[in-house]
Amino acid sequence: MKHYYFSDNNQQLGPFTLDELKVKRLKKSTLVWTDGLQDWTTADT
Repeated sequence: MKHYYFSDNNQQLGPFTLDELKVKRLKKSTLVWTDGLQDWTTADT
């Protein structure tokens, strides 16, 4: 199972499952990361 993290006010939060992440009120510009990504990316991608 993949775990996801996101950044809020320069604070890393997580790990979350994809279902847990989907219920968070993330902005399109929120930075997210999961294993396999080379770097943090915006939530809209």
